[in-house]
Amino acid sequence: MGKLRETAKKLMGKGGAVWLVILAGVLLLLLPGRKEAPVQETAADPCVLPDAAELERELSALLSQVDGAGRVEVLLAPAAGQSRVLAENRQSRAQGSVPETETETVILSSDDGGEETVTLRIFAEQYRGAVVVAEGGGDPSVALALTRAVSAATGLGADRITVMKMMGS
Repeated sequence: MGKLRETAKKLMGKGGAVWLVILAGVLLLLLPGRKEAPVQETAADPCVLPDAAELERELSALLSQVDGAGRVEVLLAPAAGQSRVLAENRQSRAQGSVPETETETVILSSDDGGEETVTLRIFAEQYRGAVVVAEGGGDPSVALALTRAVSAATGLGADRITVMKMMGS
């Protein structure tokens, strides 16, 4: 231990701080690293948003869990479908005084021969309104809870959501 102190004092005297940093770096490299869990790929495409029919099913299942709602059916009236903005290559040239622009969509080719476009942005489907028919739809507090839930899920204002009592309940 005494020999180690002497060596350390000699190193500190002649640019010791540099040697100390180098020694610390070497020690860190020798330490075993943490193993990270392997990343699992999901089968679902993260760029695919639910369509109206799928959202209606999800909302019906979710809203039926609201206290007092009972069985629930949801109908969404689409205003505009889902749209995508695709990546494009643009080349501009000026021939004389008239500028000319060429645009082509970016396409990625995979090793297996498949091709796909590059999507920059996806705009979700937009809705004009929603109709919710629920067994407990006649209760004002249940109707308000259902209206708020549909508004949160679709972005529709309360004036575009109608909650009605289900027939025979």
